[in-house]
Amino acid sequence: MEKLNKKNMQVEKVIKVVAAVVVVFAVVYGLVYVPAQQITMQKQALDRAETRVHNSCILVAQRATQEALANKPEGEEDATEAQINEFLGSQYAQCVAVEGYNASELSSKFTVAAEPEAENTEL
Repeated sequence: MEKLNKKNMQVEKVIKVVAAVVVVFAVVYGLVYVPAQQITMQKQALDRAETRVHNSCILVAQRATQEALANKPEGEEDATEAQINEFLGSQYAQCVAVEGYNASELSSKFTVAAEPEAENTEL
């Protein structure tokens, strides 16, 4: 009988240790992993929103530039490439500002450096 009581006490101790480990794991999970996942999801949502604004503002600026070029007054000289690019940039900046973003910060996130042309190497 005494042996059985010792065995039961050992089993109870093991159960308490396992329960304590589970509680510690649950607390660490709740305090560390879950908030980290929420921060990651919020950052991803912000990145998607910025991408949408950038892409839509590029389209708006392109349309406005195309309309301005198509509807230029009679007798006016054709715009230079620099003037077109300046107008396009100002239209983009206005659109981004309306959406509540900083145009230079937003465009810098999406600016891709031109890749150097591949050299023609024949063997």
